Amino acid sequence: MEYADGTPRISLRGVWALVGEAWGVYRTKFWSLAAASIVPIAALLLMESAITQTIGTGTTVGMVILVVRTLGGFVGSFAIISILVEGVGVREAFRRMPQRIVGYAWVQLLRSFAIVGGILFGLIPGLIFSVELLFAPYVFLGEGKKGAQALIQSRRYTKGCWWATYGRMAGMALIFAIPILIAYLPVAILVVWDALSS
Repeated sequence: MEYADGTPRISLRGVWALVGEAWGVYRTKFWSLAAASIVPIAALLLMESAITQTIGTGTTVGMVILVVRTLGGFVGSFAIISILVEGVGVREAFRRMPQRIVGYAWVQLLRSFAIVGGILFGLIPGLIFSVELLFAPYVFLGEGKKGAQALIQSRRYTKGCWWATYGRMAGMALIFAIPILIAYLPVAILVVWDALSS
């Protein structure tokens, strides 16, 4: 069954099925995903250390470090999505990066502008765009669609199932957040206890 524009209607897996599938992928690609996360973080720490040792501290240094951290997160997200979507290892993901990073940056920039533009009209339009455009980086790396075409394809994927997509995102976020909240609960209790007792 299709929509009028030819977009096929799809049925989505449940939250627990997605969590199980994500856990399976995580287990099989753990070392590649860990390396894709650790390499940019290690490079960032070295760069931040070098910047603060040579320049010192201050507002300008803070801004430079913020830019460096943003770029590191950007590089890490490219590598992680490349590993997940293209099924490559971490070396291959970083090897492919120079040829595709500009296109990836363009898709992410367009996506960010659309979401911020939506937020300017209110929280609800921003939320709608953030869900509709969620898959744009994956479309770029997995299907090779560039720029606005990646955003359009991402919107097609959520057509007719926006609430279902949002529900799965929120459900998975909650499932992954609960262990983190439980782990930090003792720290929060100690902080509150210390604040109240002093």
